Amino acid sequence: MKHWKSKIILILGLLAMPLFVGAHGSGGYVEKIVDNYLVDIGYTNPILSLGDSNRFDFSVFGATDKKLIDFDVVWVKFEHDSEPVFIATLPRQGLNAAIMTYTFPRAGEYLLTVNYQKDQKTIVQTDLTLNVTAPVIGDNAPSGGSLPSVVYLVIGLITGLIVARLIRKKK
Repeated sequence: MKHWKSKIILILGLLAMPLFVGAHGSGGYVEKIVDNYLVDIGYTNPILSLGDSNRFDFSVFGATDKKLIDFDVVWVKFEHDSEPVFIATLPRQGLNAAIMTYTFPRAGEYLLTVNYQKDQKTIVQTDLTLNVTAPVIGDNAPSGGSLPSVVYLVIGLITGLIVARLIRKKK
């Protein structure tokens, strides 16, 4: 019986891997090649919405070899209607990403400027456009990031039923 418990744990662990592995999981991201660099910005929700808190991860890679580029800080600026609404210098943290949480104050188009630096010298700088939607009220409201969670729940339930049947047949 211990052997089956190990298999069940292994199967459940493998099914849960998509939740923890991957550059951006089920969230959104923006990537842009600038010179020889791939600027990579991931965020929590697949759709950026007014009032939703988002965790942003800022990383930079080699454009051709996809190797992580070492940096000390990234300077970040959000602009809305040509006015700065947020400016910060973020230190690189574990996993070679600078991390911050931000809630957009207005819907619309934002200009995001990022400047990755090492030893107070710019490695790469670029501008990116992010679209922030107004929340939809009522039955037609999108579910945000809940779809992947529902999919994983259904997969887990089906797997649990299959494993339970296998265990019953084994007895």
